Amino acid sequence: MPIEHIFLDLDGVLADFFHPALARHGRADLATAWPRGVRDMAETMGLTWEAFWAPLVAEGPAFWADLPPLPWMEGLLAAVDDLAPWTVLTRPHPEPACVAGKLAWMNRHLAPRKRGRHFEDFVLTRSKRLLAAPGRVLVDDSAGMVASFRNAGGEAVLFPQVWNAGHEVGDPLAHVVEALAALAATS
Repeated sequence: MPIEHIFLDLDGVLADFFHPALARHGRADLATAWPRGVRDMAETMGLTWEAFWAPLVAEGPAFWADLPPLPWMEGLLAAVDDLAPWTVLTRPHPEPACVAGKLAWMNRHLAPRKRGRHFEDFVLTRSKRLLAAPGRVLVDDSAGMVASFRNAGGEAVLFPQVWNAGHEVGDPLAHVVEALAALAATS
């Protein structure tokens, strides 16, 4: 079965949440010393969940709206454009400001690619697995999301990051493009 649709996670795949979150806690130094394969930022910094999110939420939508695009974003989008239609599939923080900020980010960085004033091809949910089906592929930096999407009947590619099992991959973009090409070839 060919790749029918590709779902791209936002934070950690298209937008850099990691470095700005560390900076808000005055811990930018942890970026280079981050324990490989460890995802939980709050625990790693010795914070409660509430203490980790408090300064981010206090900024309102601006924190999410101002996240920098990751350096491979354009290359990844060009690669998926050649394979199948794509949609941003992101899990928002329960704070409403997060949703507003993510929408602003998508309008700023993705709408111009689609020659529109608004970017409208997104899904906000914590249950990404509900969109899994044969021919659908998720690209995500969360090993848990990747596993649940696969278990629900879709295909998935783990986007290599320092906090997941792909932390040793030297070129994350090339890795993901090759994985997507392999899925397309076997479809």
